[in-house]
Amino acid sequence: MEQKPIFFHNPKAAGTTINKMLGDHILKYGHIVVHNFKQVSPGLFRDCFKFVIVRNPWDRFVSTYTYAKQENNIYHDNINPKKGMFGKHPDYDIVSKINFEEYVQLFLNNQKKLEHQGLREQHLYTHIHDELAVDIILEYENLQNDVNTFCDLLIIKRVELTQHNVSRKGDYHEYYTKESWNAVKKIYAKDIELFGYEDDRL
Repeated sequence: MEQKPIFFHNPKAAGTTINKMLGDHILKYGHIVVHNFKQVSPGLFRDCFKFVIVRNPWDRFVSTYTYAKQENNIYHDNINPKKGMFGKHPDYDIVSKINFEEYVQLFLNNQKKLEHQGLREQHLYTHIHDELAVDIILEYENLQNDVNTFCDLLIIKRVELTQHNVSRKGDYHEYYTKESWNAVKKIYAKDIELFGYEDDRL
């Protein structure tokens, strides 16, 4: 592959891990969505191989919540913002004071109230006007195997993944009530359908 592939970094879907482990082999442009990238760099978009990682929307939504509540992590320092790479998390002041059920309802009723990019619908990183716009989609739930296949495709040495920027421990199902589960299902209905995720509430 002559040109390095473009990695569209869908937030809270192992993007930091991929950037660290495959950084020398890929082109990285942050959290820009595919439609916007195509507009600003149509030639590069046309000529380069493009890939993205998607994650179970219920799992990812929990991750956005626990991430926003952290006092500090590799990107944000919510106690001493000047020490954080990107200062304070944009939603920390709100999310640090509410529980998960309140977080779900807040986003359901007023999505503009919360700002973090990890709350975007994931198809914005994969599709343009409902047409697939990337060459390969890796799955967070099968990431090591998918990355192995991706490395073989690029004809580069396989890498053993280690997690970075982890914000959640435990099973994401445990965060949900029936009501909050169905609310997230409603919010991300298009992602659930496009990427084939099942309603597996325990």
